[in-house]
Amino acid sequence: MAREITERQHDEAVRVLRAEYYQAVRDIVEEAMGEIKDGRIPDREALDEYLHQSVDGSHWVIYTHANFQVIFVSDNQDAYVEEFGEAPVEGGDINWAAMAFAAMQRDVGDLIDARDDEIDMFFDEEEDDED
Repeated sequence: MAREITERQHDEAVRVLRAEYYQAVRDIVEEAMGEIKDGRIPDREALDEYLHQSVDGSHWVIYTHANFQVIFVSDNQDAYVEEFGEAPVEGGDINWAAMAFAAMQRDVGDLIDARDDEIDMFFDEEEDDED
C-alpha cells in the first residue's frame, strides 16, 4: 500500500518549487544589475533586450515541464492573457512556453521596477557623461 502524501508535504514541495523559481527571477535581475554597473548595459533599451534574452533563454521557458511549473507558482501566471486578451493557442494547442515567458517576464519586470531609482542613477550618469 502506497503511503499518502500529506497536505503539509505537498505545501512544502510547492514552497520549495516557488522558492527555486523566484531565485531564478532574482538571479536574472542581479545579473542585469551587474551588467549595468559594469557599463555593459548602457541604457533602458539595452536593459529591456538583456532581460528579454535572459528570460527567453531560461530553462523555465525552454522546457515544457518547467513551463507548467512557472504557470503554477508565478504571481503573474495570467500575464499573457492580460497582455494579449486571449490564451496563446496555435493550431489548437496551447503555447505553454509563451505563457511561461510572459509570466516570467512580468516577474522579472516587477523586480526591475522596484529598483528603478538605482538603475536610473547609472543611466543618468551615462547620459551626463555624454553631454
